[in-house]
Amino acid sequence: MGDPGGNLEITIKQFVEIGCVIIICATRTSGKTVKIVDSLKSDGYEVIWKKKSYDQESDSIRQLNNQKKAEEIVKEIETLI
Repeated sequence: MGDPGGNLEITIKQFVEIGCVIIICATRTSGKTVKIVDSLKSDGYEVIWKKKSYDQESDSIRQLNNQKKAEEIVKEIETLI
């Protein structure tokens, strides 16, 4: 959802309207998608940014790092709910 031209803005608004307590999405590092997510602060949301490694990695290392980041996010969510 974080790619330019995607539906992030519409989807985020829908999540807010239906009362989602936790919203997880991806963005680029700057630009419109970052501004859309930052705008959640005005709706009372806490925005937590997670950085992803962009080093020159093999596919297997990238998949492993993605899995570790996903597990980190799940653990953080579990502490919130």
